[in-house]
Amino acid sequence: KQFTYKEIGIFAKTLIETLGYLKSQNIIHRNLSPENIFFTKENDFSSLSIRNFYFCAILGRVQTATGIYGGLWYMAPEMLRDLKYDYKLDIWSVGLTLYIMTTMENPFSNCETRDMILDKLKHKRAFREREELKKYGVNMEILNFISKMLAENPQLRTSCELLQEDDFIKNIAIEERRKEEEDKKLEDEIKKETQM
Repeated sequence: KQFTYKEIGIFAKTLIETLGYLKSQNIIHRNLSPENIFFTKENDFSSLSIRNFYFCAILGRVQTATGIYGGLWYMAPEMLRDLKYDYKLDIWSVGLTLYIMTTMENPFSNCETRDMILDKLKHKRAFREREELKKYGVNMEILNFISKMLAENPQLRTSCELLQEDDFIKNIAIEERRKEEEDKKLEDEIKKETQM
């Protein structure tokens, strides 16, 4: 289905908060994909949970890990190249998941090998042009937010902390608070009416 601005925002906010928690525990998931993200309440994007920690890594003093794990289409470029990586590995996977939610397509779904994905990235054929996506009605604010996570070079890829401070996430948080306040006010009014 086509996801709304608010659904994508709440999903992104909750997933990034979860990544922040994992980072605080020195954990890289290494297998983030839609198949490993689920919800404990139907149609509640804030009830997100991550499963399948079979391939996770706990970082020590070195703060990097190696190895190739997880679903091919969601692997960050540094893992595809079998290089050392850190927490930003999971940021790529989140960005790609959000890209798919926004555009309704996985840019690597026709790739069967790591080399095929790397070739698409090398020749800048992985992601659609902004103008083309704009024609299809893709929200540019969401796309700008996602693009910060899909920098091929992990040193240029944004961090979890910066994502949490991004205006897109802050606006979603404000909307969530406003909705909670409205719900509370309605609940109080109903209580008053039933007590009369």
